[in-house]
Amino acid sequence: MDFDDLLENWLELLLRNGEGLPLCRQIQYILVDEYQDTNQVQDSILYRLSLSHKNLMVVGDDAQSI
Repeated sequence: MDFDDLLENWLELLLRNGEGLPLCRQIQYILVDEYQDTNQVQDSILYRLSLSHKNLMVVGDDAQSI
């Protein structure tokens, strides 16, 4: 299992029957630096984690994207 597999599994857990909801409710703030380097799976995870508190702040620079 590699890092991408871990991300996919985590997203699946968050999407499946609310199993990830207790974790999401515990997270008060999410800060992401270098957001331009995130992929679609990571973005979906961040979105799901921030649903309870609407607490997501990202910082990125398109000129530095990979």
